[in-house]
Amino acid sequence: MSGSGQGWQRNSPAGGGRTGERAGSVSKRAEGGLRAYKIPLLTVGVGLLLAASLTNLVYRYETDRLRHSAERRLSDIAFHIASRIDRINVVLQVSRAFLESRSGNAITRERFQRFHLHLQEAGMLEGMQGLGFAALLSPGDVATVENRIAQDYGLPRRLWPAPAGGRLHSAIMLLEPADEPNLAALGFDMMSEDQRRTAMEAAMLSDQPQLTGPVTLVQQLDDPRRAGALMYLYVNSDRNADLPGFLYAPLRLEALLATVLEGRYEGYAMRITDVEMPQTAVYETAGYQETQEHRGAASRRLEAAGRIWQLNLRDPRMANLVTSLPMTFVVGALALISAMLAGAATHSLQAYLRNARELGRVQRRMLAQKDLHLREMSHRLKNVLARVSAIARQTANRSEDRGEFLKSFNGRLQAMAAAQDLLTRAVPAGTSLRALMTAELNQLYDDSPSNVSIEGEDIHLTSEQTEALGLCIHEMATNALKYGAGTMPGGQIAIRWDLDGQMLHLVWDEATTAPVARPAKPGFGTRLMESCVQGTLNGTLGGEFRTHGLTIRISFPLQSVS
Repeated sequence: MSGSGQGWQRNSPAGGGRTGERAGSVSKRAEGGLRAYKIPLLTVGVGLLLAASLTNLVYRYETDRLRHSAERRLSDIAFHIASRIDRINVVLQVSRAFLESRSGNAITRERFQRFHLHLQEAGMLEGMQGLGFAALLSPGDVATVENRIAQDYGLPRRLWPAPAGGRLHSAIMLLEPADEPNLAALGFDMMSEDQRRTAMEAAMLSDQPQLTGPVTLVQQLDDPRRAGALMYLYVNSDRNADLPGFLYAPLRLEALLATVLEGRYEGYAMRITDVEMPQTAVYETAGYQETQEHRGAASRRLEAAGRIWQLNLRDPRMANLVTSLPMTFVVGALALISAMLAGAATHSLQAYLRNARELGRVQRRMLAQKDLHLREMSHRLKNVLARVSAIARQTANRSEDRGEFLKSFNGRLQAMAAAQDLLTRAVPAGTSLRALMTAELNQLYDDSPSNVSIEGEDIHLTSEQTEALGLCIHEMATNALKYGAGTMPGGQIAIRWDLDGQMLHLVWDEATTAPVARPAKPGFGTRLMESCVQGTLNGTLGGEFRTHGLTIRISFPLQSVS
């Protein structure tokens, strides 16, 4: 039944073909104009390619120059760090020679203090927190060392942390200078901590100075964020009863490297890490984390007394393209100007072509819309005439005389006018679904309300929903009047709707007393309803025919209208 409008043929206005031909002619002329600029555009393209190649060469030259400069700077920094580590190595080697040359029980605090003072006066201890000796002890030697500390420094100090059984101990017995932080370290068992123990064992095996990874010095327990390290050298001699043990130098890495690097990385950001412990910075300048790894960055590794350090250098100034790559910027700017000029010419041509094509598309779209509007107008006019005819026929069948016919017929025509007026008034603010439905159905059964049932809460529709759903209701009512329940006595129309969240489900159900025929194919009315429901309401349209009637289902979200 929703196939009303079958047999309607689409007739395009006579001027549509000529307009399409004019649009195609404009497009062809535009394409011809573009071909006329083929050689100039090709020349511009070749020029831009050469300019880009030149800019790339300059960029590579400048970036290589910056990288080599940073690498030279980093090599100089690595050399001075290695020199400072070697100096500490020399201090430990000289100190070992001093201790091993003493015969008998000769390692007293007085002699060790004088030796330390000589090294300090010679400027050999720069960057070191001190110079110390940690005796290698078996469990039975602990009391002897504690007595020595009390005798030399006047401190009642026990081995700490509490010694664990089953392993050797190495207690700090001598440490100069005897300032407050160093005195606090006396008696500390070096073997109690993994990093220190690993370095001491490596020093025993290699007989060479061995540096620990980043640790917290005993002197800096109140500030564990500052990375420290210790360099050990194993000492053993049959001529000295205090041996074996370890000479060691406690190093506050930040202070040590700051004195080495002073004036050597101005303007740069630097970070030094231990390869085995990369999460802890051995040394890091302020702002390193905020500095991106731009061109001009360099990195290398450095062997430092048995440890491998990773050195990274960044230049914050490289973030500015103009100051870091001036030649590239100049060449690139010239190339950009050339590209802009070529782009402007190309843009003009492309704009002309696009406008011509868009003009053709707009003209074709306007013609299609005009054709659709004409078909819709014709369809609605046919529906109005069919309604008037069906209303007249239905009214005549139910009227006893001419007066009754005129009264009933006039009332229905007024109902049609009222329904159209309701749709017109609903454009700005919308209307209620019940009012819309009642206005349409009054045209069919104004005098037989028992033939129509409407169920559902009153729902407000927007203007877009009113217009789209009004067209659908008009189409279904017209079909009922022409082919279905409105054409025969006893026909029933049951309309109901409900809400599922924001989804409206509407069912139009017709029951007829005589069989109805299914249309051979969908007509314009069906396509119009599909366009309204699926296109405008973003909903779904479905239904089925029966021998004595049909059911149509419309569902759409109330808050989604395109």
